[in-house]
Amino acid sequence: MIGSVTHVVVTENFAGVERYVVTAANGTARAGWRVRVLGGDATAMRSHLDEGVEWSPAPCLRTAVTTLLRNPTDVVHAHMTKAEAASALAGRRSLVVATRHFAAPRGHSRTSAAVARQLARRVDREIAISDTVRAASGDPTMAVLLNPVPVSGPPRRPEPTVVVAQRWEAEKRTTDAVTAFERSALAGRGWRLLLHGSGTQEGELRTRVAASPCRAAIEVSGFARDMPRVLAAAGILFAPTPHEGFGLVVAEAMAAGVPVVASGSAGHLDNLGRVAPEWLYPAGDLDAAGRLLADLAATSPLAREALGDRLRSWVRDNLSVDAHVAGLTGIYAAGRRRS
Repeated sequence: MIGSVTHVVVTENFAGVERYVVTAANGTARAGWRVRVLGGDATAMRSHLDEGVEWSPAPCLRTAVTTLLRNPTDVVHAHMTKAEAASALAGRRSLVVATRHFAAPRGHSRTSAAVARQLARRVDREIAISDTVRAASGDPTMAVLLNPVPVSGPPRRPEPTVVVAQRWEAEKRTTDAVTAFERSALAGRGWRLLLHGSGTQEGELRTRVAASPCRAAIEVSGFARDMPRVLAAAGILFAPTPHEGFGLVVAEAMAAGVPVVASGSAGHLDNLGRVAPEWLYPAGDLDAAGRLLADLAATSPLAREALGDRLRSWVRDNLSVDAHVAGLTGIYAAGRRRS
């Protein structure tokens, strides 16, 4: 056993950050570390974490702090500001590493930003999940470890579908997908738009779909708990948000061999932009988004398969879980030696 690490994410969710925690925790455990995870949706975390990884709930700051105090660890790896606060309140017994997942400064108000700056002083090492996130942090010396993505999943059986899978929140711009689909005219060619997700904008999204002339070709589904199955059947993955820190769903689609059209901004430049920038559209230009969807759908199935193979190969070469874990454990070990 090399050492112990506790990943902390103070939520009851299972979205992009929590899925990253699962991948990092499993990989670190396979590398010989003793690993505990605090937080995330109970059912999802237990089902995705390896058997040797311990899991405890952390629905609030108090629970996270209490669990950290009761379970000493060599390294606390914090994800998002509440987890950093839990690490600070639990004392200085551990090396504290924080992964920055979002391309924005800490804190949403002047007060919370001031508190966040104080918390940052408790962090020993920071890691950004993309060049975009590092640039937004204002710290050019911050380490970058691109979000890892396993290349696996069921065999591809693509259908004529445009799939969107994301939280239904204002910054995700899910209604833009409806507009782009309308402008692509793909409904008239037998394609469907599948909207997977959940969030506070559900009512607005359903209202927008009900008013669409393409509503018969649009399906509003709940949160996709089996993303590999969804991606195996997807004809195209569409990612409209201009604010992704990395764009995990885009990278997962690439790993599954799914052709992708995405907003040409933020984290999408760090994945799709590095291998197939021709399928990025200028952020907010929904006419261009519609044209790209139509152009990609008009290519032959063999051409889309070849694109998917190119995307999958890039993920395999650049977003390896093993390489990411080696980077993480190197940071853990170096920090412990200096402390």
